[in-house]
Amino acid sequence: MAHDYNRWMRAIPSEDQDPWWRRRMPPLPTVLVAAALATITPAGECGALLAQEGNSSSPRGSPAGEKSAGGSAEQIAAAAVQPAQQVRRMLNLLVAAANRLDWRGEGDYFWRSPELVSVAQGTPTLGWDARDSKTRQWYGVLKTQKVRLRDVETRTLGPDVVAVMSTYDQEIGAKDGRTWKGTGIWSLIFRRVKGEWRVVYEHYSYEE
Repeated sequence: MAHDYNRWMRAIPSEDQDPWWRRRMPPLPTVLVAAALATITPAGECGALLAQEGNSSSPRGSPAGEKSAGGSAEQIAAAAVQPAQQVRRMLNLLVAAANRLDWRGEGDYFWRSPELVSVAQGTPTLGWDARDSKTRQWYGVLKTQKVRLRDVETRTLGPDVVAVMSTYDQEIGAKDGRTWKGTGIWSLIFRRVKGEWRVVYEHYSYEE
C-alpha cells in the first residue's frame, strides 16, 4: 500500500500555477543563517556547543570544567534544557493535532511566513499558505491518522533555536477504505518567534 500512499500524496495539486522546480526557492541559508544569528550570545557559548557535535560537556577550546565569560559548561547546558523542553511540548501538541486531522490546529505550530520551508520526500513546499492548503486537502481524504514519534532527539542551537529529529510510525485510513502503514524520519527546526515556538523548517521522508 506504500505506492498507493505515494500516489495520494503526489496527486494533491498545488495552488501555485508554476511547477515547484521553476520557482526560485529561497536558499536554505535564508532560514538557517537567521537561526544561526539567533544562537549568538555575548560569549558565543551556545554556538560552540553545536560545533562540538555531541561533546557538549565543555566549550570548544576550553578544558572540561573550565569557566568562560559565558559561565561554566554546566551552566550553559542547564540554559539549553528549558528551550528543548518547551519545544518537546510544542511537538507533542503538533502531533496531537495531526492525529485529530486538525489541519488548522497543526498549522498554528508553523511559522506563518512565505519563507517557511517544508520538504516531503524530496519535494519542497514553500510558504505557510502553500503548506496549509496541501495539508487541508490531504486531511480531506483521510478518515483516521495515527502518528507516533520515537527516538526523538533535540539539539539546542541557541536561546531561540532548537533542532529536532525523530523516527515516526504512521497509520492512515482513507475515506475510500484504503489504508497505509509505514515509518519515516522527521526533522524540524523550531525558532522562537514573538515569544512562541514555531517550526520554520521541516523535512520528512518515508519508506517507499
